[in-house]
Amino acid sequence: MTAQTKELRKQKIAKAKEALQRARALRESRKVFGVDGISQFVEDVDGDWLEKWSEDDTLG
Repeated sequence: MTAQTKELRKQKIAKAKEALQRARALRESRKVFGVDGISQFVEDVDGDWLEKWSEDDTLG
């Protein structure tokens, strides 16, 4: 295995670990605060984003 492959693997593992930690934090917040706990993780959760959303919008 090359050094580049090892580094790429480390980056992917770190990214997956971070995503898992965020998911666990969201789940714990939901347990403690209920649905209101989600607002800590979602920007403008109470806004009108759904009405303004269209099929033309892209992610990222």
